[in-house]
Amino acid sequence: MSKCQIEMELKGNPKAYERGGKIFGQVLVSVDKAVTCKALDVSLVLYSHGRGNRESQIFQSELIYKGDWEPGSYIYDFCVDIGSCVTPTSHGRYVNVEW
Repeated sequence: MSKCQIEMELKGNPKAYERGGKIFGQVLVSVDKAVTCKALDVSLVLYSHGRGNRESQIFQSELIYKGDWEPGSYIYDFCVDIGSCVTPTSHGRYVNVEW
C-alpha cells in the first residue's frame, strides 16, 4: 500500500488574517511509493461547535493537484481569498465559530 505524508504551512501570522485579505501557504507532500492522487484540495471552511448542532460550510475550495505521484517530495503553493463576508472566529459560552 502506498503511503503519503501531507503537511500544510501557512505564511504570515494565522491569528492576524483580515477580511478582504488572502491566506498564502504551501502543501508539502512526501510519497514513498507510486500513487494516484484523485484530488488535493485546499479549502476555507467555517465550522461551529459547542452545545447544540455542529455545522460546517465550505466557502472556497481550490484543487491544487490531481494526478500520479512517484516516490519523492512535492511542494504546491496556494492562495485563498478570505473575502469580505467572513465572520470572525469567536469563542462563546455556548457556541464557538472557527475557521
